[in-house]
Amino acid sequence: MDDKKKDFWDKLQASSTFLIPLIIAVVGWHFTERYNQNQLDLQSKSAEKQNDIENIKLQVAQAQLTKDLMQQLTSADRTTSDIALATLVYSAPALGKNIADLVARKGGSSQEVVANIYDGKRADLINRLFSTSAATRLSAYTEITTSWLNDEQMLAALIAQARRALGSSDMLIDKNNGVYNSLVVFKNYPTKMLTKWKPQLDSLVNAIPPGNGKTRALANDLMSKIKG
Repeated sequence: MDDKKKDFWDKLQASSTFLIPLIIAVVGWHFTERYNQNQLDLQSKSAEKQNDIENIKLQVAQAQLTKDLMQQLTSADRTTSDIALATLVYSAPALGKNIADLVARKGGSSQEVVANIYDGKRADLINRLFSTSAATRLSAYTEITTSWLNDEQMLAALIAQARRALGSSDMLIDKNNGVYNSLVVFKNYPTKMLTKWKPQLDSLVNAIPPGNGKTRALANDLMSKIKG
């Protein structure tokens, strides 16, 4: 009996020689993973806070710009007020568009001025959405989804640009990311508005190369939204 107990403890001791380093390695890996995850979480929270701070700074700057331009905006000289309004729409996107919408409601020549500013702004945003710079594309996407989702002309112009880009060899645009980002923008539009443009969207989706699986999957998801 004693020999059996001794044999058991000898085997256990021999096994522990191999098990202890393994256990230490597993525990070490576990704590390393936890540490790395905690560091990533801290970095993510720090980035979110920094982003919030930057957004607040941007809002303050836009509010200050509006205040600085108020005299020009209310000027009796139409050229001065028109230039100030265009500056506001381009430099303080959300706030500027809200003010421009109010000006457009006056009708008459004011409506025409705003329409011209908006035509230029739409073209600018769409060009930026197809930029080769990721930061520029993100900025355009954010502005469109923040301020232009009730604008049917923006939707129509973006569909047309995405369709043209698919057949373009222009190296100055990023057609792959541009088309993909356009589809993401479309998904944010009201379904009722998208349905009106279903034939154009169908044409766009059918033109997407089969090999572009990620973009085609997003396009199919978009069309499922329209079909309900």
